[in-house]
Amino acid sequence: MGTAIEYVREELRLFRAQLGLSQDEFGRRIGYSGSHVSSVETGGRPPTRDYMEAIDRTHDTAERFARMLRELSKLDQAPAWLREWIELERDATLLRWYEPAFVPGVLQTEAYARAMFATGLLHPTTSSSVWRPGSAGRTSSPGRPPCRWWRCST
Repeated sequence: MGTAIEYVREELRLFRAQLGLSQDEFGRRIGYSGSHVSSVETGGRPPTRDYMEAIDRTHDTAERFARMLRELSKLDQAPAWLREWIELERDATLLRWYEPAFVPGVLQTEAYARAMFATGLLHPTTSSSVWRPGSAGRTSSPGRPPCRWWRCST
């Protein structure tokens, strides 16, 4: 398990298995389809607050799963769409990404990102933008410098 959300998914799967329920049976109990349960357990869909609350309500777990999602999600600092890229980047020797209009955020230099805001197309004043250097999780290894980038997160 690499992320907090992976831990949550595994806990959900173990809880269902301990109850001795199939994904279809579990889904019926909480008001979701078996395919939805499967998709959450395998990472195809993120577990939502409503989903977790349905489990807590149906199985009287004292908000165990809603609290787990809320608290452990804080540990995953990257937005959900970026987490897969972070995992891939850790092992990658080459990344290719096509973006027809802009340099992708994880590859922007600070000067480029500031120039993009200067165009007026983006509005940092309407969000809580934070400038900081990052490395997408890659640590240095002998002969491989860390991948450096600037991101503007909202």
